[in-house]
Amino acid sequence: MNLLIKTYRFLKIVVGILFARMIAPLERFTHPIFWLDQIPQNLKPDDRKVVKLENLRRRYGLGNKEFLMMVLGSPVITSKVQDNVYSMAKEQMPNASEEEVLKTVFSSRLFPQHPYGLQLTEDEIQSALQSIKSLNDLKQYFAEMDEKEVRFLRDPFGIGRKVANEIERILKA
Repeated sequence: MNLLIKTYRFLKIVVGILFARMIAPLERFTHPIFWLDQIPQNLKPDDRKVVKLENLRRRYGLGNKEFLMMVLGSPVITSKVQDNVYSMAKEQMPNASEEEVLKTVFSSRLFPQHPYGLQLTEDEIQSALQSIKSLNDLKQYFAEMDEKEVRFLRDPFGIGRKVANEIERILKA
């Protein structure tokens, strides 16, 4: 019985130390992280990634609003959004075919509804939908379209691209 109590106390201490190590990096930030507060809960990165992202933002002296737009515009977050829209469409349209659900997800990225959406003609939409047979196809399509889009109009030294790539690396890890 004594061994059991000692083992319990030891494990309690070890878990406490591990928890403290995990939380300690976040305690450096004494004020709320504005850009993080703006991200919906289901899209927020884990605490370790938040620490890395906030350090990146501070290192480059980026404003919260600009950094938020870069995080939300990353392919990892875009993919999560598409997963969420797909799940919601499946829930709300249980009898819909896979094609109808994919069309709904596709439509969620079109211009008037989505401020950073694609501006496509009806023919371009129909052509794209013919080649999309799964959620992965849809994600790949959007990733390719986003890659073609110029994200940093005023970035003569490539810093915006560098930060965006670093954000992507952190979020993928």
